[in-house]
Amino acid sequence: MNIQVTPAIEVLNVDCMELKFQGHSLRYAGTAEDLKLVAEDLCLALRLSKTAWIKVPLEFRDLVRVYVGRHLQGLLIPEEVQTVNQNGIDYLMNNSANKRTALQFMKWFYEEALPSIRKKA
Repeated sequence: MNIQVTPAIEVLNVDCMELKFQGHSLRYAGTAEDLKLVAEDLCLALRLSKTAWIKVPLEFRDLVRVYVGRHLQGLLIPEEVQTVNQNGIDYLMNNSANKRTALQFMKWFYEEALPSIRKKA
């Protein structure tokens, strides 16, 4: 029997917000307690291939429809993007081949990014 898992699409009626890490833009949605980072952005920031997120276990990622800034005739267009939750972020950091970048990212993420997101809430 061939069972196919289709990820649920979560619709967030908010704009994607953005963080900066060493010149990389990291789009995110949610709160510090329910954070969802755009998977491709995270991979690029960690110096991984743009598709490294595919190895993240399904329970650590979501397909999310967010407003990521595409405009069509003055309207903000929603786009479906693959995101990773907190466990997925940790998974990619721990499995990054570039340990130096992963450690720098981890320090920045927990000491600067998350506190900044909490202040915005």
